[in-house]
Amino acid sequence: WTADRIKEGLIEFDKSKNPQPVTYHDPCNFGRSCNIVDEPRAILEASCQDFREMYPNRGENWCCGGGGGLSAMDDIIEFRMEVSGVKKMDQIRETGAVYVATACSNCKRQLTQLMEHHEEQIEVGGVHDMLSRSILINGKAADRVDYTA
Repeated sequence: WTADRIKEGLIEFDKSKNPQPVTYHDPCNFGRSCNIVDEPRAILEASCQDFREMYPNRGENWCCGGGGGLSAMDDIIEFRMEVSGVKKMDQIRETGAVYVATACSNCKRQLTQLMEHHEEQIEVGGVHDMLSRSILINGKAADRVDYTA
């Protein structure tokens, strides 16, 4: 719905509210099963100054290492951080992004823990978090100060 409204020109943004380099992680179910791959990108490209694509992406994207609920299994955290999540960590680093957006709560948890474990200063959040920082309501952006460049 949101991506459609953006394409119709019904939602406007102040991209300067999101100046940081941003990338998107395709959750496995979105990319492989549901083919929900263009909509999150449309939102990020409309609301961010510097969207950077990860490669490979969409249905070919690497799992973050927390798929299938593994992110909830703290007893295998070392495996998640040092084995299953390493390829994703490298993929994110290659973009130079300081913010990773995703649409899956399991992925958000895994990616947040991955950043902490590898001592990366990369914020993890949702697609609509970026939207809410830059959306214009009656021509004005909200005064959110939760991101500092």
